[in-house]
Amino acid sequence: MRTFALLLLAGLVLVACADAPDVGAGAAPPERPADIAGTVTAVTPAPRPAEGCLPADPEADPAGTVSSDDPPVCPAPDSDQLGTALVEAEPDTDTGDKAVVFIGTSTALLRAAADGLEPITFDDLREGLAVEVWFDGPVAESYPVQAGGAALIVRAEQADG
Repeated sequence: MRTFALLLLAGLVLVACADAPDVGAGAAPPERPADIAGTVTAVTPAPRPAEGCLPADPEADPAGTVSSDDPPVCPAPDSDQLGTALVEAEPDTDTGDKAVVFIGTSTALLRAAADGLEPITFDDLREGLAVEVWFDGPVAESYPVQAGGAALIVRAEQADG
């Protein structure tokens, strides 16, 4: 009887999960309120290796001189960063919450749909989207704050006012 009950419960769980949108492993927001909600006001892709770039010199003096004649430094080859999104709670003001969110390959990028959440890509992000963002890791106490993104959900596109 106990085995039958466990099998029945497992079957119910599988049926319930079958209707859930497939947004990828771990692709869900944390179970806490969003750290910021607002409008995307800028999207910046991560730099890609430039032609003729040189690997970063770990021995270089960070306070040393640089020149515009120096070749560009290649981004770290193991970087998972896709880019950044500037999210502003009150976009038309100089006050209010603002955050530069670093979007990486592990950031859950989702769009609210009628039947739940659907995955999107970094290329789907653009100015004017209403979003909620959950931070991951340390938050730089600058203005705007800077933080890694755990999840970003697009709620709607803002109407032009």
